[in-house]
Amino acid sequence: MPLPVLTTGRLTLRPATAADTDLLWQHWIHPDVRRYMFDDRAMPREEAASWIIEQESFAARGLGAWVIETMQGGFVGHICLTDVHDLGEDYDGEVEFGIALAPEAWGRGYAAEALRAVLAHGTGTAGLTRILGVYDEPNLASRKLQEEAGFVRLGETQGPVHTLVISAYDAA
Repeated sequence: MPLPVLTTGRLTLRPATAADTDLLWQHWIHPDVRRYMFDDRAMPREEAASWIIEQESFAARGLGAWVIETMQGGFVGHICLTDVHDLGEDYDGEVEFGIALAPEAWGRGYAAEALRAVLAHGTGTAGLTRILGVYDEPNLASRKLQEEAGFVRLGETQGPVHTLVISAYDAA
């Protein structure tokens, strides 16, 4: 079962597929995008392709990655719901969201709009009772996004580059 297309007032979130590899890879290696993603390293294209294929495999559970576009088809970024990795056994089996917008899309409210759609899908269709958010402590935009969406801070852990703040959105 493929992920559904999600729509908002201004955006279309369509499931990412292998055909999006070059688009997403170019997005992810942009210095302003990768600063708080993938430990600020320019990942090889092959790794991007593998990540997308992995995300496609989660679709039966209602998880995976979406490409975010304006209603006119302009690329905005990506958002995902995926299994938590590398946060320790306290969070094993949990699901987290991730989002990265193209710099030219920053400051327009697109992240909040896309996140609302994905949270509704995750707590509705996918049946999740809790969704984690993780951000690098210096990333004030991500902190603000999560706070405004109703995420509650759970704690922090040391990441490879920065302290990682872990928060949760509860469906209840």
